[in-house]
Amino acid sequence: MIEHPSDQVIAAFLDRRLSLAERNLVIAHMADCVRCRSIVTEVMRTTADLEVSQPIDPRRGGVRRSIIDAILIGATIAVVLLVACP
Repeated sequence: MIEHPSDQVIAAFLDRRLSLAERNLVIAHMADCVRCRSIVTEVMRTTADLEVSQPIDPRRGGVRRSIIDAILIGATIAVVLLVACP
């Protein structure tokens, strides 16, 4: 059994910061792991909902936006893990 990807790896996967080899390992794991697939799906759905609900502000961007995105993704992963693994 392959170990589940860490929260940091899932966040990097969603941010497209993994190398091709690392990305392929996560994809291969998710092909067989319902738990990880559901976590990634829920995080994607939640972040998409957050992006739609936030007004576009041209003053926000760059590093600040990346930090906010990382915090939102991390918090979402934590919530999903708490719900999925009682």
